[in-house]
Amino acid sequence: MANSIAIASGKGGVGKTTTASNLAIYYARKGLQVGLIDIDPLSDIAVIFDLPQSLFKNKEPKLLKNKPLESYTINILPNLDLLFPISKTGAFDSIVLKELIGNDYSSELNDKYDLLIYDMPAGMQAEENLSFLSLSSHLVLVTNPEPVSHVAAGAYLKEANKKGSKSKIYIWHNRYKGYSEINFDPTDIIGNYNKNMPHEDHINSDEFNILNIAFIPEDRSMDLLQGDPAILVQLLRNISNILDMVHSDLLKNIPCNADISDRMMNLIKFYFKEHPIIPNAEEALGNLAAYIAILSGISVQESKTEDYQLFTDNQKNELISFINAVQNNSMRHQLIKTGRLINQKIASLESESSLFSVPMSHDPGSALDKELSIVLIKIQQSKIPSLYNSGGLLLFYFSLYKLFQSEKLLNLLLKFIPRKKQNSSERDRYTQIKNLLRKDSNYQKTYIKLIKTFLPLISRQVSTAAKTFELKNLVFRDSDGKIIKSVYLKLTSAFIHEAINGGLGIIINFNYRPASSVFSKSAEELLQKISSQDKEQP
Repeated sequence: MANSIAIASGKGGVGKTTTASNLAIYYARKGLQVGLIDIDPLSDIAVIFDLPQSLFKNKEPKLLKNKPLESYTINILPNLDLLFPISKTGAFDSIVLKELIGNDYSSELNDKYDLLIYDMPAGMQAEENLSFLSLSSHLVLVTNPEPVSHVAAGAYLKEANKKGSKSKIYIWHNRYKGYSEINFDPTDIIGNYNKNMPHEDHINSDEFNILNIAFIPEDRSMDLLQGDPAILVQLLRNISNILDMVHSDLLKNIPCNADISDRMMNLIKFYFKEHPIIPNAEEALGNLAAYIAILSGISVQESKTEDYQLFTDNQKNELISFINAVQNNSMRHQLIKTGRLINQKIASLESESSLFSVPMSHDPGSALDKELSIVLIKIQQSKIPSLYNSGGLLLFYFSLYKLFQSEKLLNLLLKFIPRKKQNSSERDRYTQIKNLLRKDSNYQKTYIKLIKTFLPLISRQVSTAAKTFELKNLVFRDSDGKIIKSVYLKLTSAFIHEAINGGLGIIINFNYRPASSVFSKSAEELLQKISSQDKEQP
C-alpha cells in the first residue's frame, strides 16, 4: 500500500507547492514510484514544471467519473507522475476529485505507487482543503519565519485538529533565518499564534504532536523566476553570503575574557553577526539578554525584572569590553559597509529587470568594486589563517563579478539555456529541468564544453586580481605553493551549473548550496520518520 503525505500551508506564498514538487523529485530519484497529486484548484505544479501543451494531448480537461486514471496522469520524470494537473475551479470539482482519489482510483493508486504526495490548496477551506486530509497518512505543514505565516499556520493546526488530523504533524520551515527576533521565535508556531490572537482563541500546545522536520535557509537564486537567471544578482548574493562567513570568522577571532561557556559565547557572537548595528555597549548587552531570554522561553518583560540575571557583574564588564572591541573593529565596519552596497546593487539590478521598472535604489557603481577590493586587502593583511579560505572564495566570486559585467560573456552563458522556439527569448524551463535531473549525454558534452570555455578566462581573472591587489594568501595553493587547479575547476563548474539553472524552482541537484543540502537531509529524515511511524501503527 502506498504511503502518503499531504503538503499544506495556512497561507499562500510560503513555498508549499515548490516543497511538494521538490520532495516528489527527491523521492523519485531515490527509486520510489511517486505520484504527485495536484489538489490545488489553480494547478501551480504545472507552472513550476512549465509543462508544454503537448503533454496534455489525449488527457481529460475536466474531472469526470468512469475515466481511466491515465486520462489524468502525466509522466514528467522517471518514477514521477503528476496526477490531475488541470484547473479544478468548478462548483463541484473538489467533491468529484475527492471521490476519484478516495474511491474510484484508490486501489490503482496504492498498487501503482510507493508514495503519494498531495499538494494541498493554500488556506483552510473545509471542502477544498481540510476534507482531503483524511486521504493521506501524514501531514507536512509549510510556513515561513514571519508572524503572519505563523498565525496562518496556527489557525490551520487548529482547524485540522477539529477534523481529527494526524497523530503527528511535521513542520517544514522555508526561508529560515536561523535566529530569533525580539518577541518572535521562528520555531514556535503555536506561541506566535497565541501572541497575536485574543485569549479566547488560544490553542494548547499539549493538544498537538508537532515535530520541526526542516529548516531550509533562504536561497533566492532558486526562486521561481520564470525568465532567464539573473547571473549578476546571483553572483552578488554569493558574495554577500561569503561576507557573512568572513564576519562570523572575524567575530570568532575577537577575544572575550568573560567566564562563559563556549556554547553561550558562540550564541553571543552569532547574535552580533545578525545584528550588526551596535548603538552602545550597554544597550547592546540589554538587547542580547532579551534575545537569549526568548531562546530560553522567557518573556522579554520577565527578562527585564531584577529576578532575571543572565550574567554576573564580572561577566557583564567583560562582555561590554568585548562589545566595544566588536564595535571598533575596522574590518567589521568594512564588511557592513560593503554589504550595504551589495544590497543596493542587487536592488538596482532587480529594478532594471522588472516589467514595471521603477528606480528603487541608488546604483553604487564602481564604489562597490572598490569596497570589495578593500575587504580582500584587509583579509590578506589580517594574518588570520582561518579567514584565508573565505577570502579565497571571495576573490573567486569577485573575479567572476568583474568578468561577467561583460555583456558578451553573459550572452555566451545564456545561450546554453534552451528556448521554446528557435530565435525566441522565452526560456524552455521544462526541457531545462529534465536536463538538470536526467543524465543526458548530449547535455553533458555541451556542459563540459562550456566549462572548458570559461575556465581559462576565470583563472586569468583571478590571477590578475590577486596580482593587482597583492592577495597571494587568498589564492588556493598546495603545500608546494602551486595553484590547485582542481579547486578552481570545481568552483567554476559549480558556478556555471548554478548560473544556468537558477530560477527553475528546483532545489535538488545543487551540491554546493546550503539550501539544497539541508533540503535533501530533511527529505531523508521525513521519509524515515513516516516509515517508522507507519510500522508502529497497528
